[in-house]
Amino acid sequence: MGKSPNGAFGATNGKIGNLVSYKLRGQDVTRMVGQSTKPRSLLQLARSQRLTVVNEFLKPIKGLINIGFKFEAQGSTKHQYNFATSYNMINAIRGEYPFLSMDYSKAKVSSGNLKPVSNLTAEIDGEFLKLAWAYDKKSDFDVRNDRAMVLLLFADNSDPMYLLSGSLRSEGLQIIDVGSQTLSQPFNLYVSFLAEDRDSVSNSEYLYVTKPKD
Repeated sequence: MGKSPNGAFGATNGKIGNLVSYKLRGQDVTRMVGQSTKPRSLLQLARSQRLTVVNEFLKPIKGLINIGFKFEAQGSTKHQYNFATSYNMINAIRGEYPFLSMDYSKAKVSSGNLKPVSNLTAEIDGEFLKLAWAYDKKSDFDVRNDRAMVLLLFADNSDPMYLLSGSLRSEGLQIIDVGSQTLSQPFNLYVSFLAEDRDSVSNSEYLYVTKPKD
């Protein structure tokens, strides 16, 4: 049932017929809920699976996405999650329906115009993951206090690990205590930078990391 807290001619809140009204980012939004009795087309089924695949990727890291796509969503009625979903559905799905899956190398977990990570490397040392990147005292001086954001997605689909405020860009190094058993399996790694004033973010950079054989 819909309510009109602002009077008969004010904005409604809830469902009236096939219309749903609600507030989103401070704005009143109304949308139509459609119903169809027709069998879904192959295109519709593929889109539905694409959405499912991307949601399985994004939902466990929503805290990171809320920062990583914050600046894409500024001035919009859409949430950060919507922008991340749209980008990854278009750019980071591989295969043909019904065998669609994530292409992690093309996925993005942050999007912005801040200078990205340069020459990213990853080294496994016992229980520790050591990340390194290039830093130039002259060209990177203005962004020296950016903070690293790091995401690890493991091959066995265990809970992801992410870091929202890591080392300074000027340090050129991030060490994470992960655990030797966890690091024994391959994982997908994403690293980006968040500005000191938290007003901008870089695009995420990707690495596929495997432990070297002894």
